[in-house]
Amino acid sequence: MANEKNLKPVDNPKEAKRRGSNGGKASGVARKKKRDMKAQMKLLLEMGIDKQDKARLKKLGLDENDMTKQTLMLLSQMQEAINGNTTAAKFVATISGNMSMTEHEKERISIEKEKLRLERERIEAFKEKGLQIAPGGMPIMIVDDVPEDEDE
Repeated sequence: MANEKNLKPVDNPKEAKRRGSNGGKASGVARKKKRDMKAQMKLLLEMGIDKQDKARLKKLGLDENDMTKQTLMLLSQMQEAINGNTTAAKFVATISGNMSMTEHEKERISIEKEKLRLERERIEAFKEKGLQIAPGGMPIMIVDDVPEDEDE
């Protein structure tokens, strides 16, 4: 990762192009590696489980097709959450969609609502003045009395 100490100025355009090319190639390698790891993890999570775990999941009423390593992992996290592990509880809440918004998310939504309110007020103020809003947000005035061309 770059920082002020290891950045070296580029002396000519060829050097800049070479460095950019090298950076692009390295980025491609990193993206491919990440994509491959994601695919491998998906395969691992979808793998079948042993008889003992199948019996355990069968007692819970799960369908045979749902008996995967991923299901075991989720069950394990849920059991940890039940036993008081707050990190596991947050994970379960997030995965299940029951996680409440963080303060940061609440603040961001509050700011967005305020922006929308101000924009509505702005539009209403323009309408009171007889103006309309063109695409792009520019106020315009529609005039019915357009002078005719004297050439016609």
